[in-house]
Amino acid sequence: MIALQSLTTANLKQKIPTTPRKLLLQKLLSDYNTEELPTEILELPTVVEVNMKVLALYSVDVRNMHYYIDALLRQNWVDPRLAWNTTEELKNYTRPLMASRLKAVLWLPDLFFRNGRDGYLHKMTFPNYLLRVYPDGSVTYSQKITMRFACQMDLRTFPMDVQRCDINIGSYAYTLSDLKFVWREVMPVELPKKLQVSDYLALTTVKTLDCALLVKTSTVSYTCLRAIFTFNRQLGYYLVTFYIPSILIIVISFLSFWVNTDAATARVSLGLLSLLCLLTQASYTMTSLPRVSYTTAIDIWFMFSIIFVTCVLVEYAFAIAMLQRNEVVSGRMNVRQIVSEELVHRSVTSQQPSVGGSDESRKHSALCTEQENTMKAAATKTTKAGIAPPESEIDRCSRFIFPLCYIIYNIFYWLYYLVIVKQTENPD
Repeated sequence: MIALQSLTTANLKQKIPTTPRKLLLQKLLSDYNTEELPTEILELPTVVEVNMKVLALYSVDVRNMHYYIDALLRQNWVDPRLAWNTTEELKNYTRPLMASRLKAVLWLPDLFFRNGRDGYLHKMTFPNYLLRVYPDGSVTYSQKITMRFACQMDLRTFPMDVQRCDINIGSYAYTLSDLKFVWREVMPVELPKKLQVSDYLALTTVKTLDCALLVKTSTVSYTCLRAIFTFNRQLGYYLVTFYIPSILIIVISFLSFWVNTDAATARVSLGLLSLLCLLTQASYTMTSLPRVSYTTAIDIWFMFSIIFVTCVLVEYAFAIAMLQRNEVVSGRMNVRQIVSEELVHRSVTSQQPSVGGSDESRKHSALCTEQENTMKAAATKTTKAGIAPPESEIDRCSRFIFPLCYIIYNIFYWLYYLVIVKQTENPD
């Protein structure tokens, strides 16, 4: 019985033919050394061609200074040890070689991202990588990855800033004499059409360059590739959220110049509420930005807005002080007027003629009475004028000076950041 089973197993093995693919794998991997570079025997650096297809770019975080990318990372190189088109018994097999176990037995470039913070290889529903070997020894290695990259941002012109964030690719262990990465000549970094990034204009182009000269020590150099993304921030959100509301607050604070100086509660409340609104807006803005050692464009905007509202309050205090000073001077003049009237009244009374006086005395008495009536009328006008609330000359001037200064400030602010700075950041 045992002999019969052994005979049957031997017959089955003889009937199963050895496929060309199996022979190919056995032939190629029999003497393959994964620790040896493909061109090490030739004493030349192994050249690996790199390209990326960006699937998504998102979460450009100003506060933490990083951004995320979903991409297909492709690497291509030639490994002469894997070529079989020159072998007589295998040259008729022209299909590319694919097997899941190739990743563990072949030499692979030790590519890493210098500015990468973390990332992962997609594994749903199967590890998302492709390793393919062609008859001439060409190898294609493709992976779907998600990476979080660090980006050092300059926020001096925020929120009208232009940020340049890069991807820095290098070899972790090999020097430039052993391994060299190069960008693919045609479309080294592919972008989706009109790639939309939150807060920024659509991303359409990316700049690629070789930065090997920048990554070297006194003795050795390392391979380096960079892809630079340029993000132009859109101003619309910040106009609606910060700029336009703060402009309206400033305009409302200027209305206090038309409120009478006697209405102290109304004017002070209007100024303090405007100041409180601006401080609340400024503090909200600061929570969305990192702590930096320089002032940003939005900082300068709120700083001058607060200065304008503070000047409105200071102007009211100065106007009150000037009115009180004028009232003291006018009070002294009123005392003199009253004394003068009293003296005139006494003079008229003392000169009243008797009933049977002469015609000349009667004429003189009538003249004195007319003079007294004139003085009383003047006193009445003065009293009525004093009842009307005084209008500050400083308020009348401020109604034009403050809005004019604010308009001039806005012209210089927007001209500088939207024209001069933009031309400096984009000289082309």
